[in-house]
Parts: sequence; C-alpha cells; structure tokens
Amino acid sequence: MKTVVDVLNREDCKTTRSLWEEVFCEDSVQFTDYYFQNKAEKNIGYVIGETPYDAMMFRTPYQLHIGNQQREISYLVGVATRKECRHRGYMRSLLMHSFGEMYEEKQPFSFLMPANPAIYEPFDFKYIYERDVWGLKDGIEIEELLKEGLYRVSDLQEQFPDIPILWMLADFANEYLKEHCNIYVHRDVEYYEMQMKELAAQNGDIYVLFEQSKIKAFFLYAKEEGEVFIQEVVGKEEDIPDFLQKEEAKKPIIMARIIHLEEMLKLVCCKEHRKFTIEIEDDLIPENTGTYDWEITPNGSKVEKLHFDRDRENGELKAAQMGQQEEGIETISMHIGEFAPYILRNVFINEIV
Repeated sequence: MKTVVDVLNREDCKTTRSLWEEVFCEDSVQFTDYYFQNKAEKNIGYVIGETPYDAMMFRTPYQLHIGNQQREISYLVGVATRKECRHRGYMRSLLMHSFGEMYEEKQPFSFLMPANPAIYEPFDFKYIYERDVWGLKDGIEIEELLKEGLYRVSDLQEQFPDIPILWMLADFANEYLKEHCNIYVHRDVEYYEMQMKELAAQNGDIYVLFEQSKIKAFFLYAKEEGEVFIQEVVGKEEDIPDFLQKEEAKKPIIMARIIHLEEMLKLVCCKEHRKFTIEIEDDLIPENTGTYDWEITPNGSKVEKLHFDRDRENGELKAAQMGQQEEGIETISMHIGEFAPYILRNVFINEIV
C-alpha cells in the first residue's frame, strides 16, 4: 500500500514539535524554542501519520546566489522518523514527494546537512561543500578579546541603535562572497536578525573586527555545554584575527542533489566559451534522464534537451555519438549523483537549520 504524505504549510509545521524533541533530543530546549518560534513557520512540511506523526521533513527556503543569478533553493531539514516506525520506507516517501514538488517548481537543486551521509547517498546526494574548521587558540576566552577593534554585534545594537550594523554585515559578506564563491546564501538584514536569534539560543553572538570604522572580518561564535563552535569566518586571510586558529583538514558538511537538471545547467557560467554534449541518467527523477546540448558562456548557459532513441544494438544514445563527431564539442556521460559535484563547485553554505 502506498504511503500517504501530507503537506503542512507554515503555521502547521509547529505541530511537529513533539516528534522533533523525541528524535533530536540532543538539541537544547533553548534551541528548540528558537526553531519553533522563528523558523518552523517559514517551512513547507511533509508528514506521515497523524499528529504527533510517524515521520516528518521540512523544506526551508533560502535565497542562493548561483553564478550570475539569485534563486530560491530548498534546504531539507528535520528529517526524522519515530523509532518504532523506522525501516518502513517513510524517509524515501518524504524525499520522493519533495523531489516531485521541487521539480515542478523548477528548483535547480536541493541541499542538506546529513547526520549520516550513507542515509542520503542512495538518493543521489553528494558532498559539495567542506567547511573550514576554526577555533580559539588554546587558553583564550572570548570575553578577553573584547578590546579596541573587536565588538559583539549585540553590544553594538544596544549601545549604538542608530548604526545599521546588520546592513553593514550583509553588505560586507555579499561583496566578499561574490568575489570568492560561485554558490552562496544571500545575506540581508533579515538574514542576520535570524542569525542573531539562532546564536543567542546557542549562547553566542556575531563578533566583528573594525578598522577605521570599516568591517575587516567577522565570525559567528557559539558555546554549548562548554564547547566552543565557530560556525563561520568571513574576511580576507590577512584580516582574520590571530586568536582564531584554522585546522588543516576541512569538514564535509553539505550534500546536494540536482532536482531540475535543465534549470541547473542554465545557471552554470565559465570564463571560456565551451560546448558539451551530456548524457545523464536519473533513476529517481526520470524527467532528467536524457541527452543535452550544453553551451556555457561567461553570462550563463544555453541548454537544449535532445530527443533521440537509444541504439538498440549497443544501448548508447545516438545523440551522444553525434556530439562526438562535431569538432570542439566535449562529451560527458554520467549518473546524476556523480554530476552534482561536477557543477556545484566553489560553495559557501554554513547554515545549520
């Protein structure tokens, strides 16, 4: 019997709290309060069963810069199944339902932060982002660092309410990320208002380094159960304060899955003009399967899906063979999961929920 997936819109997403508390029991009450008071109502929710529900998943909308465009992309969070209801295929049902909706919306891709990557690999999610791992140098406490030039944003907001500090942060971050990254979350005042609430729920804040009244760098600091967590550091290497220490190894944190291949291809830019014929297989979103003419320019791409039948003798697409015959056209043939890291590059996504 087919599993029924129900859709929760906005305010109704708050009805999933008991399941959240049961599955994500490591979250503090303070953080869970923050999530259900501020984030849950912005989501599209998917649930199975009656409240308090057997399984759930949220799609949280984020505005991402991708190449030269800005698009709404869904961040999948809160994927959870009640313990006694596991191994029934509920997560698959939730993911497949969301894939169908996102494809109809022409979302290029979706992303998530996995607790266990092996859970999502069968659904063609692949790692696309490794985060720098930062910490405070040994023996240093954050309170000791509040001296001339370094400030807590919450203190600045309280002492100087007329200074548009969150606007300054957003402007600085967007300019920096535009120069250094190809895919990143758009920053604005509302974004940093939410970040401040999230960090407060983790006993943290945003710390800003000023020089001659200009932002040189900033970092997001949290401390839970005595453990310090530097979620993000933004600024040129030479401007990062020396009390922050970066480890050599990076940590893989964000996986992504291409949802609407044609829309994703259109967003890709390249300094050099290039042409490809690509053959893609997608078992879960079969609409993506096929062969495409793909022409990449500095301003974006032109894409045309070709409609050729398979060669009955060898199983290859005739369109791919034709692409090989035309001079200057490269041919790519791969599965949709392997293709995601191929085009989702130079990413900066550090969101937690």
